[in-house]
Amino acid sequence: MSMDGKVAAFSTRTGRATRVPPHYLDHPVLSEQYSAEPVVGTEDQRPTTSWNNDRIRDWADEHGIELPEDATKAQMLDVVDDFRSWAGDGPSAPTSTTDPAGTPPTDQTPA
Repeated sequence: MSMDGKVAAFSTRTGRATRVPPHYLDHPVLSEQYSAEPVVGTEDQRPTTSWNNDRIRDWADEHGIELPEDATKAQMLDVVDDFRSWAGDGPSAPTSTTDPAGTPPTDQTPA
């Protein structure tokens, strides 16, 4: 513990290091948000239906995704899923029909 009375902790959402009052780590609700140990795999976490709206919005902000102010949880998750697909990070990521130089595959005619 430091002079400010806080201890090192890690966000369970982002994995980022921070400092929190020691009782946060033992608190039944706050301990879900902070861990005394580094959290493995937080960089790979994606929003799910178990996340609350504020947590989804925070995640979207951290990843540069704009969400409509009045969006429901389902709508926010749809936007996140669409972004993941567009970014090539989701299971439904589109495949390219051209190579990096813009040449279509041999089985397609140029547009």
